[in-house]
Amino acid sequence: MTGNRRFEVIVRKLAAKSNFRERLLQELRKSRRMMREVNLSRIERHSQENDVVFVPGKVLGHGILTKRLTVGAFSFSRSALRKIVAAGGRPILLEDFLKEFKDGSGVRIIG
Repeated sequence: MTGNRRFEVIVRKLAAKSNFRERLLQELRKSRRMMREVNLSRIERHSQENDVVFVPGKVLGHGILTKRLTVGAFSFSRSALRKIVAAGGRPILLEDFLKEFKDGSGVRIIG
């Protein structure tokens, strides 16, 4: 099973029917070459302290993160993981994110 197909199965299984779920499925229908890559500097710019954000793609470590955030994504670079944890935040992969934020209520999508 390819990466996007595996993620799609996880989203259909765990996410409640909502606009958040439909947005994730829409992103997963794109080719892997079109998968979003978002730097921490962009997340920093478009979020507030203690926000819950989700990146439908990969989070990269370029930039400085000063806010304590819960960041969900399909994947993270090593430097992004280190910087999120150093800022007091929580990086969460897709499956665990959907278990905690099933309906996407209060989640800001960045990307």
